[in-house]
Amino acid sequence: MSRQAFILVLSTQLSLLHSAYAVADEASFELHSLSDAQQALVGRTLISPEDAWGLARDVVYRDHEETLYCGCKWASYDKYDGAIAPTRCGLDAENGDDTGEILSWDNVVPAAWFGKGLSCWTEGHEACHRGGNEYRGQACCALLDTTYMEMSVDLHNIVPAVLSVNQSKGNVPTGIVHDEPREFGQCNFEVGDIPRRYEPSTSIRGDIARAWLYMDDTYGMAVTASYRSLLERWAEQDPVDDWELERAKRITALQGRVNSHVWDDRIGSAVAQAANWRLIALISLSITALSLTGNLWQSGQVRAVPYIVQINENGETLKVEPLQQIYEPNDRQMIFFLADWVSKIRSRSIDEVQVQQDWIRAFDYLDGEALGYMTRLAQQNPPTEKVGLEAVTVKILKASKLTTRTYQIAFVQDHYIQGSFDHKEDWTATFTVDVRPSSSPDEIIKNPLGIYIVGIDINKDFGQ
Repeated sequence: MSRQAFILVLSTQLSLLHSAYAVADEASFELHSLSDAQQALVGRTLISPEDAWGLARDVVYRDHEETLYCGCKWASYDKYDGAIAPTRCGLDAENGDDTGEILSWDNVVPAAWFGKGLSCWTEGHEACHRGGNEYRGQACCALLDTTYMEMSVDLHNIVPAVLSVNQSKGNVPTGIVHDEPREFGQCNFEVGDIPRRYEPSTSIRGDIARAWLYMDDTYGMAVTASYRSLLERWAEQDPVDDWELERAKRITALQGRVNSHVWDDRIGSAVAQAANWRLIALISLSITALSLTGNLWQSGQVRAVPYIVQINENGETLKVEPLQQIYEPNDRQMIFFLADWVSKIRSRSIDEVQVQQDWIRAFDYLDGEALGYMTRLAQQNPPTEKVGLEAVTVKILKASKLTTRTYQIAFVQDHYIQGSFDHKEDWTATFTVDVRPSSSPDEIIKNPLGIYIVGIDINKDFGQ
């Protein structure tokens, strides 16, 4: 394994660790002030549907007060204090009643669908009696069946909805409704009679499909192959957006269960449990370290010929030939090298691939304490975290030699937000270097001067 490949793998592992700690940090934030019922869900103790709805409202949707099916807000509106104002979202309540003004919490996969396979739903139980009469269905299953109870409070399947829309949807599955009868004004939500099903807007079909797929995978609802094919097609046509990803993260932090169908391809990280990600990252790092050790040992068995690299006044490589005597880069070459290294590592392009390549290349010149320093820096502040949001350019102000092996670079960073200048920052970097003549063709290509940064300290200048 080459050093570049190792650094690439290391960068991947650091990203995994960063994701794990991000999920863990978010979980600790969510758990800071939960009620007893909310703490019970976190501890996997079954709670009532009412408590689950409160958890969804107060934690998951705390700053996203918008229903799924019609996009109605439920924040305060004048006389509609804390309720839904139908006219504000183009909603016409069916039959002219006031249920369109009431917020409710809906199971995307209806209770009847995950209850119909249970005996308590279809046959009842001797324990399900009230006033001398036997009952079955939802009331009986909620009393006796822990699997049903867990399914009914699973937050991945609970969404906010206008009550009139929720009642019209009932216990029917989703699908295509022909003729598009608009029962709710401008809300793109139709319920058909033959066959009985509801059709949501194309903008939320993926959200609904991923909830169905999650419930089928988690609880084994025996969804038919044709229906699952429809759900998978909808999930592909309507990809995961920022809010759906954030919602899934919050739910995972609360109940510890991941909806594997919610995945953000743009950042390439799964919303997984922090403990699992830490374990995967640590195992991968161990395997990588063993592989690197074996490759280094093997490469040490081959005799390599040292080379001398001739460069021009700009530091560009002109000629490479076998080394006949010890070669030492002069101060001008050393300063050029360090200034170029600073410019690449501290600037931020709008191209994520370019940022990754600059960091991988920069690690080729690190060793000793400097390697540990930059590894921690990459873990604490992932290089690609702000790509697309902020661009940074670097200008070298001053470069000087402090001691035989120590140099200092002063530079300024100009920060741009959405293409416009935002602010500048003054920084100083101090380097300790070591020169080791390149001993293999691979090292010559990556580090022709044989300069390695073995110590580094980067500090922001204040009060300037």
